[in-house]
Amino acid sequence: MKPTVKEFVELCLAQEGDEYKFGAETSPNDPDPDTFDCSELVEWACARLGVKPIMPDGALFQIRHCRKYAPAISVEEAIKTPGALLFYFAKDPFQYDTFDGRHVAVSQGNGKTIEARGAAYGVGQWSANGRGWTHAGLVPGMDYGAKESDSKAAVKAGDVLRVLSKGLNVRSGPGASYEVWEVLQQGTKILGSGVPVNGWQPIQMDDDTVGYCAGKYLEAV
Repeated sequence: MKPTVKEFVELCLAQEGDEYKFGAETSPNDPDPDTFDCSELVEWACARLGVKPIMPDGALFQIRHCRKYAPAISVEEAIKTPGALLFYFAKDPFQYDTFDGRHVAVSQGNGKTIEARGAAYGVGQWSANGRGWTHAGLVPGMDYGAKESDSKAAVKAGDVLRVLSKGLNVRSGPGASYEVWEVLQQGTKILGSGVPVNGWQPIQMDDDTVGYCAGKYLEAV
């Protein structure tokens, strides 16, 4: 069974009051470390729960990990989703590898975060609103539970879909501006990887990553 968001959020909340230390490293075998930085809190909690694929260290690599293995999510939706990750980046995290100005926090889904915010704050809870978040993500391998809207969706993870159009692009995210990873030919059968995101259907790639196709060019088999 996948770890649940309830377990994830509660584990992070249990660290409230701990010290912030940039570059802190913890062991998943340690049930109660004393210091964290922002990404280490996320990495440690995921490791403690046995989340697979393994969450990397560093906010930059964590957003890339989320986008590679899980459906995309908007900042607005992440603020309302327990266990979602909220990110701030001063530059595009998919274009630059090194830059100052990056942060990650865990959404409680109630307008608050639990996060290792900085040396002056430590680990605690703060408002998620008006913080200037630039990106958001779902933790791959985490059970976020079935939403009411999900249960009404025509496509579920694992459903077989057929390509209807000639030359259907598979993109790295849910939108025409995202990079084209592959072009599928008419009649190709693929696996759905969850519910559509703004009309873009997540699909399971051969390397277990998640790609996106325009849903109107797919049909359930």
